[in-house]
Amino acid sequence: MSIDAVSIKRPARLEYVHECLILLIEYARSHGFASHDMHNVRIIAEEVLANIISHAYENDPGDIDILCRLISEYPGGDSLLIEFKDSGIPFKFKAPEPDLSADVAERPIGGLGMYLIKSLAEDVRYRRERGQNILTVTIRKTDSGT
Repeated sequence: MSIDAVSIKRPARLEYVHECLILLIEYARSHGFASHDMHNVRIIAEEVLANIISHAYENDPGDIDILCRLISEYPGGDSLLIEFKDSGIPFKFKAPEPDLSADVAERPIGGLGMYLIKSLAEDVRYRRERGQNILTVTIRKTDSGT
């Protein structure tokens, strides 16, 4: 029997990242996502959680709310929809794409994490609603043989 959705609420602190990742990966596994997909879930979730923990809350850390569920909105099968919410400062979603051809020492700091998330996900959307940052990431399920 599979669970319809997983809802996670934890303080925005590093010691809770591993627990959140395990819950998300187990949810994906229970719905037949391939190991490649679960690897993408892990990378995306680690990056989003690290950004929230590092940048959302200035003085007093708040919480991170995560909702993960299966959707069938895209042609060709199921996808995982993960919604990350925090009540921190507004998120800079429209950062310019990093210049990957530039020397590492010459690149400005920032933007690479969001670039990575957008490259691995089917869809990434951000909105600010009622004082909350809401980042929604959709990860398409690939064939189990990939």
